[in-house]
This record gives sequence, structure tokens and C-alpha cells, in this order.
Amino acid sequence: MALRDVRLLIVGRFSPAVPEMESIDDRLDYLTQAVDRLNKFDWKSLLISTIISISVALSFDTEKGKQLFNLFKQVFDVIPKLFH
Repeated sequence: MALRDVRLLIVGRFSPAVPEMESIDDRLDYLTQAVDRLNKFDWKSLLISTIISISVALSFDTEKGKQLFNLFKQVFDVIPKLFH
């Protein structure tokens, strides 16, 4: 669910074109599927790689790359609070 939220935030914040969105969807789908087959450490590494590859796919400068990272951080910071 968190990755779906990230997708919605990316669309709302950056308005990517259709080809860019297809690339983003592919990366997020791969990351979603990896949850069940990778351990926590490897999945986090894949998450970082995914953030970087989305930044490259969208031709982001440093500032927009920071914004993208913060979107992911915003969504994933909420998850531990849901279990308290």
C-alpha cells in the first residue's frame, strides 16, 4: 500500500508523461514483488536503487531528487506508527 501511495504522490507532485509513468510503474511493481523474496537489508538496497532510477528516468536535478526521496521517506515513516 505504501508504494501505491508513493506512486500517487509522484503523479501529483511531478506530473510525469505516460512513458515516464510506465517506467515508474515497472520499477515500483518490481519493488513490490521483491518484498516477499528479499530480506530486509536487500530490499532497502533495492528501494534506494529504485529511487535513484526513478530520478534518472524523470531527468531530475538534485532538488527534485531530494523531493522524490522525501516523498518515499514521508510514506515509509508512517508505517511503523501504524503498528503501535
